[in-house]
Amino acid sequence: MNQFQPSTHRNIMSIPANLVPDDWTTDPEEMEKDFYWGDKGRGRLAAAAVGITNPEGLMIKDREEGGDAYLFQDANGIYMWSMPTNEVYKYTKPTSRDDILAEMRKPAGRGKVEMTLMPRRS
Repeated sequence: MNQFQPSTHRNIMSIPANLVPDDWTTDPEEMEKDFYWGDKGRGRLAAAAVGITNPEGLMIKDREEGGDAYLFQDANGIYMWSMPTNEVYKYTKPTSRDDILAEMRKPAGRGKVEMTLMPRRS
């Protein structure tokens, strides 16, 4: 195995700039991954409340567009965290990251995604 080959894990986590939909960003300053996804981060806590234990932030809504939603993933799927309501939705159709992003890049009203609200654990 080539030790210089990039890991699959890293490739899955970062979104190439050309795949980022309008009104979303992967800018590290806006994403504030440590703040949202660190041990006591609101994103990590919202994910844990629905049984997700290893969330990885992918992109956040631009500040100019409200900065109020965060796309993240774990080993079981892709999710959207609604920051104002603290609700977590799982993408159910399509389910692959790149297919979801392709739908999100379509003109307003054209993209089709299906999501389900993740139930909170008691």
